Amino acid sequence: MVTTVRVTRRLLETLSGVPTTSREPEKREARGLSAARESETRYPAVTQSSLRDTVRYGNLLLQHEGEELGRVAQYAEDLIKSEYEAPLKPVPCQGEKEACFSCYKENKEDPTACAKVVREYHRCSQSAA
Repeated sequence: MVTTVRVTRRLLETLSGVPTTSREPEKREARGLSAARESETRYPAVTQSSLRDTVRYGNLLLQHEGEELGRVAQYAEDLIKSEYEAPLKPVPCQGEKEACFSCYKENKEDPTACAKVVREYHRCSQSAA
């Protein structure tokens, strides 16, 4: 399950209770660089206001990013803790298995000589199951 959170300007305004920008969309016309600088000199208060709004919005984003990072880290830690790990059990009949293998290695020519050891290994494996 993947949870995604989109941090939008509207969400930030709702959470903080303070509008970060003006509600009216600005009309942007295609002007040259000199026209933009001319408007800055004519209306420095508007530019400063926009700058303050931008800084305030950026600070809200950083604040919410930090909070969200904490929540995501906690969620990841909880997921890791809740992951199931099967308890380790010792391998049964390990001694009988080794005895059986060593008997076969020693008696390569006559494997029937290991019948008693094989029967013991078989009994042990049946009782372990």
